[in-house]
Amino acid sequence: NEQMDRMLRTWSVDAFLSHCQNSGVRWGTYLPCTVTTLVAMDRTEEALATCKEAQARGVGGGFSAPQGTFVEMAMTYLQDALTRGEA
Repeated sequence: NEQMDRMLRTWSVDAFLSHCQNSGVRWGTYLPCTVTTLVAMDRTEEALATCKEAQARGVGGGFSAPQGTFVEMAMTYLQDALTRGEA
C-alpha cells in the first residue's frame, strides 16, 4: 500500500502520538495506542497521568480482562514500574 509506505517513511513517533491524541470522535478513542506510545517513548509518568484522566472520565480503554480494564491494568503496570525505578 503506497499510502502506508509513505506514512511509515515520513511520520515520527511524535507525529504518531499526536495523531493518536487528537483523532477520534471523542476523548480516549485511541487511548491504548496513546498510552503504549508514551511508554515506548519513556514518558511513563505522562502515560500514568493519561490513565488517571481516563479513569476520572469513566473511560476504560476499550477492552477488559479478568484483571480489569485496559486503564486499570496499565495503571498497575505503570505504578509498579515507577515504584521499581524502571521508568
